[in-house]
Amino acid sequence: GYRLIEERPAPPPGGGSQRWFNISRILGDCRAILVNDLGDSPIPMESFYSVFAIGDKYFQSNADTDLEEMAHRIARLGKVANMDVRATQQEIYKRLVVALFTGNGDLHLENLSFLGGAEHVKLAPVYDPAPMRAWSRHNTRFAIPLVFDDEVGGLRENIIQLGEAYQYTKKQAEALIEEVAEKTKNYTERVQALEGVPEQNKLLLIETVKKERGLLKGSH
Repeated sequence: GYRLIEERPAPPPGGGSQRWFNISRILGDCRAILVNDLGDSPIPMESFYSVFAIGDKYFQSNADTDLEEMAHRIARLGKVANMDVRATQQEIYKRLVVALFTGNGDLHLENLSFLGGAEHVKLAPVYDPAPMRAWSRHNTRFAIPLVFDDEVGGLRENIIQLGEAYQYTKKQAEALIEEVAEKTKNYTERVQALEGVPEQNKLLLIETVKKERGLLKGSH
């Protein structure tokens, strides 16, 4: 069942489709919501999976693309829809880096979505950012495959190279990694302080995140 956590005011009426986009930001962390009126201008929302699979009978799972190819798919989509391709690609890359530093191995194609129609497409705000690597059966680095090139180097080097597909220069990718590392430096302490989470799950997540931090920061 559900219980009421809090009430949140909606943005003021008016503003067209932008108002619905603002509402999605307000409700991005909600599991369920109760409303009394939706109005008449909802924003269309489609997951990356449903968009990528349209007209492709062979596209049936997250593994039917990879992280680099996903960037190219977004670029191709920008040729038929009004979308800021560079901004969209760079935001996705940021989310991928944050996912690594927080143990979110569940960033699959159903947890990334587009908002709007072909005349104006935006990346949907973050939703379902669960640190699923706290559970051993879900402890995978990425739900969407990363083609790992040993000749490039380790995790840090491969993530930096992946940034090129998302319109990040090497220096920009390095700076982003350092920025996210700094902003999540107390993450493991916050995980340890959580109540109601089994100790074994917290320990697994902490161990996993510490290892990934070391690889990303180049200290291992």
